[in-house]
Amino acid sequence: TRDAALSNLLVDPEFAADLKAAEASWRRVVALAVVNGLPVPGMTASLSYFDAYRRERLPANLVQAQRDFFGSHTYQRVDAEGWFHTVWDENFASKDSITTSGYVA
Repeated sequence: TRDAALSNLLVDPEFAADLKAAEASWRRVVALAVVNGLPVPGMTASLSYFDAYRRERLPANLVQAQRDFFGSHTYQRVDAEGWFHTVWDENFASKDSITTSGYVA
């Protein structure tokens, strides 16, 4: 109600302050649940979302590499412009994928 044009509730100053105050407890509860084998999917997913939302760049390079290896989906790099595909294994035949025909090999 304070700001109808707010892009995300996490950027509301009051809500963000409340989350920050509860963050340590939130992490302890999730950690204890995981250590004890208790599923808390809503809490773990929301904590992951909270962590991801606050990052400028995420470590998605492993996911991109796996997608490129198994399906030649290509990937972007932070040190060069364009899309890239790597022939990870000559026997896998990923170099012949039609999805990479217009990209730098």
